[in-house]
Amino acid sequence: MSTFRTVIYLLRSRNFQKCFLNGRSLLNHLIRTHQLLLKQGFPKEVAYVGLLHSFYGELKGYKADGFRHEERYLLKTLVGEDIENWVYLYHKSIEEGRLFDPFEIKEQCILGRLENKIHMSKETYSNLLNVSFLDIIEQVQFLSDLKKETKYSDFFPYLRRYSGLRHFLTESNRALLNYYFSFQKEKHVG
Repeated sequence: MSTFRTVIYLLRSRNFQKCFLNGRSLLNHLIRTHQLLLKQGFPKEVAYVGLLHSFYGELKGYKADGFRHEERYLLKTLVGEDIENWVYLYHKSIEEGRLFDPFEIKEQCILGRLENKIHMSKETYSNLLNVSFLDIIEQVQFLSDLKKETKYSDFFPYLRRYSGLRHFLTESNRALLNYYFSFQKEKHVG
């Protein structure tokens, strides 16, 4: 069985296909985020982070629970230690609200100012930020398709966080961010 299919099986074992928000399952969102990353040319390792970005912790919007940190060994076995570590760093960065507040020193990014700082390379940070950005874009695209028209105010608070971090986004994602910001005056997308 392929790694992708095995990961999907693992997510199904926790009922990710039965957690719904806005009329679709969490599993659908994760797969679409993974596909978006691959379509943009990210390496499969980064695309797996997109597929697994909701693997750990409480899944607030879906009112469900992901895997516990004590179960990290499961994911390490399936996708390897490096990918699992990126998924874990992503989760910790998002969970603790640090992903959007990096402190740069040479080739390192440090998330958090006081205690429990998270250290990572700028490349890793850039990859995780791009995963987060495409996670939001996937949701914007889904809601736009669902509603046929989406108000700018529906997604601006989420996209605004990336404006000061553009230099970490890929060129295509910077263009996508600019595209969505262009709707600020028009108020509607779709």
